Amino acid sequence: MKNNDNIHYFWKAELPDLICDAIIKEGESLNPKDAVIGMGKGSVNTEIRKSKTSWIEKNWLFKLLWEYVIEANLKSNWNYHIDRFEALQYTTYEAPGSHYDWHIDHTEPYTGGPHKGLMRKVSVTVQLSSPEDYEGGGFEQMYLGKSSDGSVDKQISSLDAITSRGSILVFPGHVYHRVLPVSKGTRRSLVAWAVGKPYV
Repeated sequence: MKNNDNIHYFWKAELPDLICDAIIKEGESLNPKDAVIGMGKGSVNTEIRKSKTSWIEKNWLFKLLWEYVIEANLKSNWNYHIDRFEALQYTTYEAPGSHYDWHIDHTEPYTGGPHKGLMRKVSVTVQLSSPEDYEGGGFEQMYLGKSSDGSVDKQISSLDAITSRGSILVFPGHVYHRVLPVSKGTRRSLVAWAVGKPYV
């Protein structure tokens, strides 16, 4: 477990192969389709996002990941009010060139559907692939930080520590992040968003 300047909290190689394999099997059985940009129906734009996704709704998986979200939320002192998860997103990034450019998960509250009036507050990424399964595909975060001369500027954090299979990363939904292009093989992950009432 590690907390880095309140922009993420992670567990390295936390979940066993058995669970990772079960998630992949479930995700692949749901016929992954081209990922879209935007909430709701959205639209495909491979310049910004090129990957395939399917949606998992399994109570055992919700319960498993919720424990990690609660711990990260408390120990990182975010203390966000969160109610539940949206459906979980199984994602595959295949070579050549699958990626997701800089974006945030924190958006306006939903105006309809099962999460009406709620918004994404905490994001979760579970690494399902082993590092030897692919090349490229690094996960990065961008935030404001102090440089060596004391000025504030843009910082990029490369999260190489979470490339181990079964690693779990939890971070606030307003932090910019991206997945770099995959140049060889396939990177598989599970993404979740914990939603809650809008900030006061």
